[in-house]
Amino acid sequence: MSKQNPISSATATSSGTTRNRFPENFRSKLKQEWLGSCIAELSNSNPGFDNFDLAEKEKLIFERFLLSDMKFSCSGVLPENTHTSDLAHHPDPLVLQVNQMGHINHHPENRRLLFMTDGVEYTLGVEMSPIKDLQVSAPAGFKVCSTEMK
Repeated sequence: MSKQNPISSATATSSGTTRNRFPENFRSKLKQEWLGSCIAELSNSNPGFDNFDLAEKEKLIFERFLLSDMKFSCSGVLPENTHTSDLAHHPDPLVLQVNQMGHINHHPENRRLLFMTDGVEYTLGVEMSPIKDLQVSAPAGFKVCSTEMK
């Protein structure tokens, strides 16, 4: 197993490819224990993983993260004052896990209420405009990124 941490190393690179995988402020929020376990699993299941370039390693880690429970993989990305702030105006992208979702009754635009977590804190969100390909029947645990919140 390579001692090099692909996520930390990608932070130092100037390649746009690696920077687009995880939001910049999110890389440091991955739990090192989860990341180490993820890298070990990837090394065991992908022959030559240690020789993959940084972008490919980060892509594989990101794919594993998308299937992970943020309670185990992330140490939290929400600001401490989440309960008093409007995350719609948060300056950085936020990756959150949706644990539950439902339609807001009697809303003319058929909006959905999202129950989300960063692995530590919980918050609610309202879909202000349709999220492409999102269905109420989507499995719990999928991730959303707040790159275009208004």
